[in-house]
Amino acid sequence: MSPATPTRTRRRVAVSPLALGLGGLAAAALLAAALALLGPGTERGAAAGGAGQLTWATPPRVYAPPGMPRDRILSGVVRNDSVRVAEVEADEIRVYTADGDRLKSAGIFLGAFSRGLYSGPRKGQASDIEERRTGRLLRVGPGAEQPLTVSWRTGPAGRAGTRIEYGSGSLAVP
Repeated sequence: MSPATPTRTRRRVAVSPLALGLGGLAAAALLAAALALLGPGTERGAAAGGAGQLTWATPPRVYAPPGMPRDRILSGVVRNDSVRVAEVEADEIRVYTADGDRLKSAGIFLGAFSRGLYSGPRKGQASDIEERRTGRLLRVGPGAEQPLTVSWRTGPAGRAGTRIEYGSGSLAVP
């Protein structure tokens, strides 16, 4: 060995299997406690006007277009308040009255219009990337936000939409 080459000394530390097991149990207990506080079963979703993975990031706005007194357009931003990736298809979005009656509705996970590459019978050929780009598929990670636009027509006698269901949960309509 030449004098210019430094030598390293390795130090070995003996750790008993019992100590490793107790450390792993403590880490698992800490992780379980953190998930219990942050998971979808918390009151955060209910307090923000939702039940499920998605909640309103900010209060949504509801518009009545001029000359169309029965039509409503809701525009808002949803946040994934769970610890898992949320995936929702726009076709699953439904609007209901306080009585539980379903209203004619449509939804999209965009804040503006976007033209798709596929239409009509070719719609089923669109990739996941195309479905997300055009707002027909929401795939959002924990804590992330995405625009949501929903339109519906009020029921007979002006019965308003009060709840938006999206498959695995619901959002309150203000």
